[in-house]
Amino acid sequence: MFNEAIKNGKAYETDVKLIKKDGSELWTKAKGTPEFKDNRCIRIYGTFQDIQEQKDREEALMKAQNELAEVARKFKGIFNSAFQFIGFLTPDGTLTEANESAISFAGLKPEDVIGKKFWDCHWWTISKATQEELKKNIERASKGEFIQYEVEILGKEGATTTILFNLKPLTNDNNEVFSIIPEGRLIQDIVDTRKELINKNNELSQFSTIVSHDLKEPLRMINQFMQKIDHKYSGSLDDKARQYIYYAVDGAKRMSKMIDELLNYSKLTEKDKIIELVHTNSLVNEILKGSEQLIQEKNIIVEKTDLPDINGNITGIKVLFNNLINNAIKYADLSKMALIKISCISHPSEWEFCIEDNGIGIEPENHQKIFELFYKINKYKDEDTSGIGLAICKKIVSLHKGNIRVESDLGKGSKFYFTIKKIIHA
Repeated sequence: MFNEAIKNGKAYETDVKLIKKDGSELWTKAKGTPEFKDNRCIRIYGTFQDIQEQKDREEALMKAQNELAEVARKFKGIFNSAFQFIGFLTPDGTLTEANESAISFAGLKPEDVIGKKFWDCHWWTISKATQEELKKNIERASKGEFIQYEVEILGKEGATTTILFNLKPLTNDNNEVFSIIPEGRLIQDIVDTRKELINKNNELSQFSTIVSHDLKEPLRMINQFMQKIDHKYSGSLDDKARQYIYYAVDGAKRMSKMIDELLNYSKLTEKDKIIELVHTNSLVNEILKGSEQLIQEKNIIVEKTDLPDINGNITGIKVLFNNLINNAIKYADLSKMALIKISCISHPSEWEFCIEDNGIGIEPENHQKIFELFYKINKYKDEDTSGIGLAICKKIVSLHKGNIRVESDLGKGSKFYFTIKKIIHA
C-alpha cells in the first residue's frame, strides 16, 4: 500500500502489526496521504493508531464464535444420531426442528414437517383422537407442565409402533415457556412383552383355579369314602385299619390345604394390590387373640411394642404377620420359658418390623432356602407344613417394595426382619 500510494498518489488506511522495542507486537491502524510536487511524491504524512484492544476483542469474538459453532456441530450430531425421536416446538405447537431418527422413521423429509403444527405431522395422523390428545397436551406443556404418556404413532408405509412420549417445556429467566422439547422412545417390545405377560398371568390364574378344583374333587371323594368305610365297618376294623384310614383322611386334608395355599400364592399379583391404611397394632392383637389357646398351652410370653399405622394391602399384611407369628408359636422351645417379641423401627423411607423368638432356631445354611416355594428343613419334612408359608411372606413383602430376612442360630431362636415402604403406589 505504501508503494502504491507513492506510485498512484492514493491515500491508504490499513491494519499493521508493529514490533516494539521490547520485542512485543502491537496492532495499529496506519493512515497515510502522499504529497506530490512536479508529479513526484515528495513525502507521505499520516498516523499510527493503537488498536490492540480492538483486535483483542475481535480475536476473542472470533474464538467464541468458533467454539459456539463447534458446540452447535456436536449438538447437531448428537441430536441426529440419538435413537429416540427428538424435536423442538414453539409454545403454540409449531415444529421447528426434528432429528433424523424421527424423520427417517416416517420416511419423510424435513420440509414435510418443519413449520407445521405438530399434531398435523404424519406421525400423529394415525387417528383424530391421537391428534386431539396431543394438541391438549401441548397446551398443558406451554403452561409449564411436564407431560408423559404412552401413545401409538404412525411410521412409514402405514406401520405403527408405541412410544413413551414426553413434552418437556423450556423456560426463560421469567419462568415463561419459550420452547417445548417433544421426545419419543420406542417401547413396542416392552408393550408386547407386557401384554403377553398379562395374558400368561390370566391363563395361569385360570389354570390354577381349574387345577385346584380338579385336584380337590378326588381328594374330597377320598375323604368321604374313607369316612364312610370308618362308619360302616367300624365294628370290624382293627386299630391298624383305623390308623390307615386316619392317614388317608389326614393326607387328603393336608393335600387340600396345600392346594388352597398354592392357589393363594399364585393369586398374589401387583395388579390386585389395594393400598389402604393398616392398623398393625390392632391387626397383631387380633392374630394373638386367635392363637390365645395355643399360646397358653405352651406357656409362651408375648411382648409387643406399640406398632405403627402403615400403608399397605390389609389382606397381605395380615397373612404376613399371621404366618410369622404362628411359626414362632409352632417352633417354640418348650424346654425353656418360651418368648416372642414383636417390634418395629421407623426409618426415613420404610418401616422395619421384627418377629423374634427364643425357639429351636434355624441352621445358617437354611437362612435363604426357607423362603423358597415348597422348601422344608429335613427334620421337619414329616410335620403338618406345606413349605409355602414363608414363600408367601416373601412375595407379600416384595409387593410392598420391601425385603425379608432371618437371623438365627440353632437352639437360640430366630429374628425375622421385614421392611415395608412408607409410600407405596397401588
